Amino acid sequence: HDTNSQTYSDMLGNQLLPIDSMHYDNKFKEVSHGPTVSFEYDNQLFLFQLRGKAHPTFLSSDNTQYTHSEHNSYNATNYQANARMEVKMHGKKNKLALSYSGANNLPSPTSISTEINYSDPMNIRVGNPRLKASFTHQAVAEYTIGSLLSLSSSFEWIDNQKTTLSIIDRNTGARTSMDTN
Repeated sequence: HDTNSQTYSDMLGNQLLPIDSMHYDNKFKEVSHGPTVSFEYDNQLFLFQLRGKAHPTFLSSDNTQYTHSEHNSYNATNYQANARMEVKMHGKKNKLALSYSGANNLPSPTSISTEINYSDPMNIRVGNPRLKASFTHQAVAEYTIGSLLSLSSSFEWIDNQKTTLSIIDRNTGARTSMDTN
C-alpha cells in the first residue's frame, strides 16, 4: 500500500482503490469578443437609454486524471440587455424611472464535463452535460420627489437557475456533488 495515496471505497465495485489527491489537472480557457450597441435620447424631460451586447464565446477545458484525458469545448453567446426610461414631472422636481436588465450566465466547461473529479475523495465533483445557461432578469421602478425622498421597488427572477445537488454516502461520508438546473 502506497503511503502517499489515499484510499476510497469505489461505489461501483466496492473495492478499495488508491486515489492520488494531487493527480487531477484541469485547464480552462474562455475567449469572448463582440460589439456592444448603445442608444440614448434625452430632451430634458424624457430620457431613454438602450444598451445591449451579444458576444460569441468559445469555452474549453482539458481534464487529465490518471491516464484518462478529456477535452470539452463549446461555442455559445453571452447576452446582456439594459433599458432605462426616466420622465421628469412637476417642473423637473420629481422623476419616475423604470429600468430593466437581463444577462445570461454560461456554464463552465468543467461544469458540463463528464470527467469525475476525485481530487478530494470526500468531496467528489461530477459534471452535468445537460446543464443549461441561466438568464437573470431585473426590473426596477423608482420615484424621486425632489432631493428629499426616493421610493423604489425591484424584482429579480432567474430562468434555469443553477443549483448544486449533493449526495452523501452513508458508509464513507463522501459527498458527491453535481450542478443542475
